[in-house]
Amino acid sequence: MKKIDKKVALDLVSKWSKDFDKTVKKFKSDKKIVMRAVKSYGYALKFADKKLKKDKNIVMNAINNNGYAYMYMDKSFNKDKKILLKAIQNADTNWQLYKFADKSLKKDKEIILECCKEEFSDVLHWIEFAPEDIKKDRNFLLKLVKANGSTLQYVDKKFQTDLDLIYEGIKSSPIIFKHINNKLKSNREFVLKAVKINGDCLQYLSNKFKNDIDIVKIAIKSSPLSIVYASKEIRSKDISEIDKDYLNRAFPNTF
Repeated sequence: MKKIDKKVALDLVSKWSKDFDKTVKKFKSDKKIVMRAVKSYGYALKFADKKLKKDKNIVMNAINNNGYAYMYMDKSFNKDKKILLKAIQNADTNWQLYKFADKSLKKDKEIILECCKEEFSDVLHWIEFAPEDIKKDRNFLLKLVKANGSTLQYVDKKFQTDLDLIYEGIKSSPIIFKHINNKLKSNREFVLKAVKINGDCLQYLSNKFKNDIDIVKIAIKSSPLSIVYASKEIRSKDISEIDKDYLNRAFPNTF
């Protein structure tokens, strides 16, 4: 890389170019240039001087741009809850942040709740490895499954049959049906209420219930496209709640 002055460097780190990384590395101790760089691309914190990785203002600006910059800041910030929350909010998936967070924050309910809002299964590290007392706090668990129903599989077993938790979880994640015990899944009254809450539960029901016209009608009333999970026999019937022309276009050779 040819020799450049500070004014040119500031311009280079203001936008992406093939020389972006090299420029940040070359001026890694210059606070003004590093600040401009992290505001443009948060991950530039990776190339900053160790001293600047301890600068909270620079760190926050980097994380505001890209939550993954959390992985490159100085370890002295690992216990800072505000920084971690901001990183979680600005990362597409936050499971990678888990190993960098301080142990005390891995037990923090607000942090766990924020992390588990993600649908990606990997982020469930935050509840899977949470302290047992958190997994037994029913009030907190209600908030948790409301944010992401999939977390129900990791809570204390005694709560996995708690109908309030299950119904709340089904609203966002019908996939939790896979983790509900067989006794409940075979209870028609329970199933009727579940598909009324979220018709997409139909895909996880037994063949017996997928062929139950009453259950299917309630499911498609809640979620019209759930008809694709009904039995072939049901799909061939004329159910008034379904726009078959639309479904045939969306799902060729299904109806």
